[in-house]
Amino acid sequence: MVQVIEHEHQKEIIFNELAAYHKNPQYLAYRKRWDEAFKERDYGSFPVNLDVSVTNHCNISCQMCTRTIARQDMDLWDSGKFFDPKLEYLDFELYKKVINEGAEKNLGAVHLTGHDGEPTMHPRLPDMIEYAKGLGIPDVYTHSNATLLHKKKLGERILQAQPHRIVFSVDSPVKETYEKIRVGADYDRVVGNIRNFVERKRELGLIFPLVKVQMVVMKDNESEVTRFKQLFVDDIGVDAVGYSEYLDYQELNDKREHRIDAAIQGGMTDDYVCDYPYRRLRLDQSGLVYACLVGMAHKLGDARTTSLEQMWKGEYMQFLRNSHMRFGASGTGGCEDCGRQFRREQELISEDDLICSSGE
Repeated sequence: MVQVIEHEHQKEIIFNELAAYHKNPQYLAYRKRWDEAFKERDYGSFPVNLDVSVTNHCNISCQMCTRTIARQDMDLWDSGKFFDPKLEYLDFELYKKVINEGAEKNLGAVHLTGHDGEPTMHPRLPDMIEYAKGLGIPDVYTHSNATLLHKKKLGERILQAQPHRIVFSVDSPVKETYEKIRVGADYDRVVGNIRNFVERKRELGLIFPLVKVQMVVMKDNESEVTRFKQLFVDDIGVDAVGYSEYLDYQELNDKREHRIDAAIQGGMTDDYVCDYPYRRLRLDQSGLVYACLVGMAHKLGDARTTSLEQMWKGEYMQFLRNSHMRFGASGTGGCEDCGRQFRREQELISEDDLICSSGE
């Protein structure tokens, strides 16, 4: 059974039936809380989702990444406005402290990511997955560029840890296009790593992780969306594909050596209200906590000295929620140039074409 899920700036198509786990009461309660937190403007006593940036180290330079732009302009890099110039890894003991609090406060999801970094570069990523799962967090998931899965049996270690989901960011099924977008990555190695990961999961008879491969749709790759599905679903056998809009986060596109052209038309809305203040917080690799997954605005405090619950229920978060409700993101300092206010005027992709397509 094929399931199509419309996210705010992404369309996800799941081709394999979801495991029975996704129908159990704990998981369904977490998803209900996620839906209602924003819809009912009920932020509760603790975030539903915690985005954990395990590192801001990265091994490639993607065209559309804030990190890549900052690397091209050292004044921008050193400013710390969009990216933390201090490269580091999140301390494992601090991670456990925060996850312990989350488990006690009914945290629904832990997203092990990199704030413009590559999560698999953290040597303890599999341990982080196991720790959160061991405390009963209903949804533990991570992202990766899939370039390092073959090293030190990393792919095997992640499979043994069994996150509920893993998302591989690839951006093109064509070697030339891929290596133009993801500078420094080897297309053949990445596709081979994902193929081996899926085959090994099958050999082990594992339900988890649900494997998703996603692309950011731009002019450079918009003609390849069907081939993307054919390669990763029909040939390799991943569970899902995702197609994301290109968003000009913090209006940095003009600072690129080569501008990125969006694949679809649209514009910024003045009344956009962000869901983040009702659903999620970000723990950075530095130990600092932010109200937003993007950029360096809205710092709330230090997780070493202040609980997440205090920050979530604190004055600044309440100010942020009120400001969005009264003035929208465009009228809220630190949010006005985010990029998430973009509203497309047309469909990003046609899922009907993808569902009916085959690799033959």
